[in-house]
Amino acid sequence: MHLAAELLLAAGASAILDAPYGHQEDREELARIAADADLRLIECRVLPETAVRRFRQRGPDPVRLDLTEELVGADGAGVHVRGGLGRACPALRVDTEALSLPECLERIESFLRL
Repeated sequence: MHLAAELLLAAGASAILDAPYGHQEDREELARIAADADLRLIECRVLPETAVRRFRQRGPDPVRLDLTEELVGADGAGVHVRGGLGRACPALRVDTEALSLPECLERIESFLRL
């Protein structure tokens, strides 16, 4: 994913990466790749039990076959991306517990238009 983003940015295109970024080395790599780019972070907050319920409703991920209820619950337990990128960048935190899907999307779209 980082290689594809690096190639897109080098070609003058934009890239959207969808990942939890819970590991410091992943955040450092992202900071390196996006050193000259307009980097923006969007953090979607969800309670672990809500994440698991949504996973059950959706069913197994056809791409991430290793994704289990336990991993989904752990990801939703609150690993926060803010900080650790070695640079300041705009960040938006979207509370998916309090907002509807249309409200979440509207806030994200507004944030990306800035």
